[in-house]
Amino acid sequence: MDRVAALNRLAEADRSMGLYVYRKRDLAIPFGESGRQLTATISSLCKAGILERVARGIYIFPYS
Repeated sequence: MDRVAALNRLAEADRSMGLYVYRKRDLAIPFGESGRQLTATISSLCKAGILERVARGIYIFPYS
């Protein structure tokens, strides 16, 4: 998934449900991914600063 689409989906989840803390499996829903593809997307988003890893399997959306 590209970064712009991921940023938009995370922002929408924040607006509609007030979510900014995610478990890895929670991110599978807005991204529509699973397995290695989801892991690669999360890794890429962390490197870009769109997500921050706070613990193993727990991520926050800092633009909330």
